[in-house]
Amino acid sequence: MPIRAMNEEAEAYYSQWKGLEKEHREKKNLKDGAEFLSGMSRSDSINPLLILIVYFGEEKWDAARSMHKLFGKVAESEKMQLIFTKYPIHVLDIRRFDNADNFHTDLKWVIGFLQKAQNRNKLQKYVMENKEVFEYLAEDTYNLLVVMARSPMLEELKDDVKNLKGGWNMCKALDDMVKDGERRGKRLGKNQINKLNRLLLADNRQQELLRSVSDRKLQQKLLQEYAL
Repeated sequence: MPIRAMNEEAEAYYSQWKGLEKEHREKKNLKDGAEFLSGMSRSDSINPLLILIVYFGEEKWDAARSMHKLFGKVAESEKMQLIFTKYPIHVLDIRRFDNADNFHTDLKWVIGFLQKAQNRNKLQKYVMENKEVFEYLAEDTYNLLVVMARSPMLEELKDDVKNLKGGWNMCKALDDMVKDGERRGKRLGKNQINKLNRLLLADNRQQELLRSVSDRKLQQKLLQEYAL
C-alpha cells in the first residue's frame, strides 16, 4: 500500500506539473532559461495532495504503514532511515475509528453501523436511536452497507424496503432479517425433530420418542446422539 499510495501521489504531482508546462508553452511566456527548461515559472505552485486509505476490514490493519517497513533490515538503523524516504501512509480504520461524529456526510452512519455490525443488539439499538437517518438512507449508502457488512440478506431485501417517498429503510430491513431468521430457525428445529422421530421409530425406540415430547433434556440428548 505505501508503494501504491506513493505512485498515485507522484502521478498526481506529475500531472499538475505537465499541465503548467502545457499552459506556459501555449502562452509562450517563459523567457528565463531555467524556467523554460523546467516548464514552470518561479511563481508557479502545485496543490499538495493527501492520500487517505479507507480500510473497512474486520481485522486490525497489520500491513506496512511506511516504506521503511517494506525495506526490512536495510532500514533498521537510524543512519539508513535518514537516507531512505520513510513515506508514511494515512489509514482510516473504519471499524476502530473513534471520531465518527466529526463527519457530516453519510460516512458517519456507515462507520457507526459497521462498528456495531458484529453485535445484533448493539446494531439494532444504534439504528433505532438514529431512526430518522436509517429510515431514509441514500441508495449508495445502503449499497455500501450491504457490501461492507457482507450481508446477502440485506441485498435481497433492498426492493422490499424502498420508501415511496425515496430512500431505503434500514430499520425495516434489519427487522425483516430478524423475523426471517426466527422463521428459519423454527423451520429448522421442526425439521430436526421430525427427522429424530423417524429415526427413533426406525430403531424401535418408541418409548424414548414419547418421553422426549415432554422432556427437553432427553430430546436434546437424542438430537446429539443422532448428530442432528
